[in-house]
Amino acid sequence: MSFHSPSVDQAIRQAAVRYGLPESYLYRVAQVESGGNPNARNPRSSAGGLYQFIDSTAKQYGLQDRFDPMQAADAMGRFTRDNRNHLSRVLGRAPTDAELYLAHQQGAGGAARLLQNPHANAAQIVGSNAVGLNGGNSGMRASDFVNRVLQMYGGQPFRAASPIAQRSFGNRDNMLEVLRALLASQLASQEESSEEEESDEDDNPLMTPFMRAFYGPFYGV
Repeated sequence: MSFHSPSVDQAIRQAAVRYGLPESYLYRVAQVESGGNPNARNPRSSAGGLYQFIDSTAKQYGLQDRFDPMQAADAMGRFTRDNRNHLSRVLGRAPTDAELYLAHQQGAGGAARLLQNPHANAAQIVGSNAVGLNGGNSGMRASDFVNRVLQMYGGQPFRAASPIAQRSFGNRDNMLEVLRALLASQLASQEESSEEEESDEDDNPLMTPFMRAFYGPFYGV
């Protein structure tokens, strides 16, 4: 994935190496936030530049010119590193890239509270302005708002509960390992309970529990 501007490409690559971050994540956030345009401005807020830093965050990270891609990418690297460290401590696991994007939007503290309180009102957690600016409404549950943000990034839908659903797979091999373990566990469970009466909801006795284990319980449908 590459933008037309060599300066943007160089800035992102340098920041990724300097702060130990995936280039793909830095590229994706730049695409979502500004379309890869280092001169982009948001008319509804003070956000501007490649990563749409607002005034307070730019000041916090010493970003003098948010429209300079080198400065913006470097600040983004430090901001992402801090968000990753905070979410890892609070959640007890590595955050997914989509969850890191949630922290980019809502701050690490706001992202953690949203993820930990899925049934609470999102506006009461991060404020009605933060919810409204990102396409939400004042009556949204945290889980619904999180899903909206994750979909903007391109991540999987958020499901409350299930430790497996909250796991950051990291790469294809890790995902396959988890899937194999889930299948083996489910097959063993099916053998033990093969003589038990199935409930009406289990139209597929193997895949329904498997999907429930993988994604967690489904809410609000």
